[in-house]
Amino acid sequence: HMVMLVVGLLALTLPTALFALVFKLVRQLPVALKTGDVRFMRSYGFLFFRFRPQAHWYIIVIMARSLFIGVVPIIPKDIAQIYALQIVLLLCFAACVHYEPWRIPYLNVMDAFFGGVMILFMNITA
Repeated sequence: HMVMLVVGLLALTLPTALFALVFKLVRQLPVALKTGDVRFMRSYGFLFFRFRPQAHWYIIVIMARSLFIGVVPIIPKDIAQIYALQIVLLLCFAACVHYEPWRIPYLNVMDAFFGGVMILFMNITA
């Protein structure tokens, strides 16, 4: 059991480091835009180009959603897994509806629609 725990903790360092790096880049973006840092935008623009400038931070929401959905199966009780997944999906749905982060308005509608459908299907099948 201890070997599996150590391997799991080591495997967790990569996604944690990536999440921390993206969080740092989100915080650096406004400064890079003000100073006209072309190198920064060429290197990391793929994280931000699909969002409106006011919602450049939304990549954090998407990454957190993916992380939490991936972690849900380690919860031992089935009903707790369902509740945890519903909370994650509801928070992401609410963020999408409230902030409308996507650069193309139609994508905000599609994201909200499919998020709502996932929540609906979870409630129907649970």
